[in-house]
Amino acid sequence: MPSQASGSGAIARSWGLLIFRVAALLSIVLVCSGGSSAYSVLTHEEIVDLLWTPEIQPLLLKRFPTLSTDQRQVSILSFRRDSVESPPNAPTQLRT
Repeated sequence: MPSQASGSGAIARSWGLLIFRVAALLSIVLVCSGGSSAYSVLTHEEIVDLLWTPEIQPLLLKRFPTLSTDQRQVSILSFRRDSVESPPNAPTQLRT
């Protein structure tokens, strides 16, 4: 019978170690993920900037062929201003 007692003790220790490792990993992930939202916004802006001329602008011109150059510039500037002032995940009442 002593072998069963020592075997169950080893199992309990291994489960305890596993729970500790999972808790430590979860804590590290939660602590380090605070700044990731800022990087995702900056990454999105960079992707839009890179794809604006070759991809997005032709699609918009195809969809709205009657827009003048001035109207397009006003739309672009208002889009940029709105995206900087109110990120997509901001609460509605805080948007300007």
